[in-house]
Amino acid sequence: DYRWKDWLGFRAGKIKIPNGLYNETRDVDMLRTSVFLPQSIYPEIMRDTTHALLGRGLFGHLSLASLGSINYELQYGEMDIETDSSMAEFIKDEAEMDVLNIDAGHVFTGALEWNTPLEGLRIKGGIITLDLAMTLKTTEQTPWISEDLLVGLEFPFKMDNMRIITLSAEYARGNLVLATEYEKSQSENVFATEERESESDEGYYVSAAYRFTNWFELGMYYSVYYADVDDRDGK
Repeated sequence: DYRWKDWLGFRAGKIKIPNGLYNETRDVDMLRTSVFLPQSIYPEIMRDTTHALLGRGLFGHLSLASLGSINYELQYGEMDIETDSSMAEFIKDEAEMDVLNIDAGHVFTGALEWNTPLEGLRIKGGIITLDLAMTLKTTEQTPWISEDLLVGLEFPFKMDNMRIITLSAEYARGNLVLATEYEKSQSENVFATEERESESDEGYYVSAAYRFTNWFELGMYYSVYYADVDDRDGK
């Protein structure tokens, strides 16, 4: 990590991804009221995958005088996803297949945070783009594809042009902290037949926390997640 000027610094190695308000500090539970963050934006099944990447990045801080200031960060690298990770186990449960390998390919992330002139208010936007490729293997629990499907067949599966966009806002004043975030992801899923299927999910939450004394703080949040934006009722 080398900061040349306030407006330009460099990072290389294992870098935390600046997704949302709290992804970079989610391992430090004492910094927030709730240990588990809203799952619509910070799902635990993706924690070991989206927390950091191996690569390099640029970052900096720009003053806007009376308009506040801006923090920015750009990163490029790779995600190391093991076949025993929580993400692989999730895919295994969803597809009812064994996961033989996962390759996240090249990952790009960008984040722009505006520290507004209103003290305590910050607004942030971020994006993550990547391509996921994996090999799945049918098991005795995979009859949903075809009753005649043989056990032990290997299937390539890809999630191309995956794009995750996050918009965030936090207002901290005295002992009060208010926050809200919205996230939407899109991808083109490619099965063994090369048939493409677009998929999109989204989530959001609103939260509030207040510290009444040095030993007592109360917080709550309301979180919503749609696995399929075209089927919000889950039919």
